[in-house]
Amino acid sequence: MRGYIIIFFLLAIALYLWTHYIKLKNNLKQEKIEAFQSATRMTPIEKLHSIHGISLIFLSAHTASQQMQSQAREYIALMNQPNLLARGAQTQKELLSAYTQSFLDITTEEQHRVIEFILELLSKVQYKYPAYYRYLCKWLSHISLAKATSSLEGGMPHTIGNIIIMDKEWFSKPRITTLLHEITHIHQRQVPFEFEDIYSLWGYVSIPMNEVRGMEPVVQLNRNNPDGTSPNWLWKEPGSGKYWWIGAVFNNAIPQNMGDISLIAIKIEQDAQGNFYYLKQQPLLLNNLTSFINYFGGMNPNNYHPNEMTAKFAEWYIEEILGIPHRVNNLSSGYLVFKNNFNKLLETYY
Repeated sequence: MRGYIIIFFLLAIALYLWTHYIKLKNNLKQEKIEAFQSATRMTPIEKLHSIHGISLIFLSAHTASQQMQSQAREYIALMNQPNLLARGAQTQKELLSAYTQSFLDITTEEQHRVIEFILELLSKVQYKYPAYYRYLCKWLSHISLAKATSSLEGGMPHTIGNIIIMDKEWFSKPRITTLLHEITHIHQRQVPFEFEDIYSLWGYVSIPMNEVRGMEPVVQLNRNNPDGTSPNWLWKEPGSGKYWWIGAVFNNAIPQNMGDISLIAIKIEQDAQGNFYYLKQQPLLLNNLTSFINYFGGMNPNNYHPNEMTAKFAEWYIEEILGIPHRVNNLSSGYLVFKNNFNKLLETYY
């Protein structure tokens, strides 16, 4: 008799557990249905905020102009006459005025297109690369987006402060690599020490150019770059130990536009006391410095400054994650240094 009681008791417990399981399963199913229905009713802006915690800021032409009144002053204060002329201005005041009048409104349709583009990007990396997903969420929450006319900085996307200034075509057809390129520049500006190890491993040393004898005329013709304002870098060539200054230099003192430049490499000598100097030998066109091209894996207009190379490698990194075929050799030594250190950065901080 006692055995029947025990069996009955166990069956009762099993029935209770099974009934409770079915009820819980149905509740979870209903919650998923309700969550799905709720998500489908959300606007793209609501989805970005609710699902990923991001409130993306789009600046109107008026707001962008107001913010540039203060944020662009420091950059424009660096402009000498060749840089002003290349931008179609005679004075810094004139350039600041032109800068603040070069923004366009971002339409509601364009805002939705960009947000859908970002939602798709985040969905591709959220579960596969959670640390990188958190990285993207953090920096997307730190930026504002502005739309500029083609007259601003030669129509090239760039950043000022925490504002990413995109060409108007980008808002019609957003480009993943351009977004990651510019996010990297915001990251560099706000947390510069996180890139110091990469630059050092690449062979870069920071040397004030006003301490390098003979470089004054070259620096005067150096094209200013809002995402790499410092020209004070020398690259130490692996193996040979030669030092090179690399820059985008105007072809003459009266440049016609922002593209009137040559990417050059200048060999820098060092005396017994460790002082650097330039002997005025003919500069090399950068694409003829094969050690540099081989190390960094290809040549393009951005590969001349460590800030720009970092941002270019950020493009390759997202392409690799998404399985997009690379246009260049992504196994270059320079890229592998970036990739290994960036992975460590993600592991440590994200």
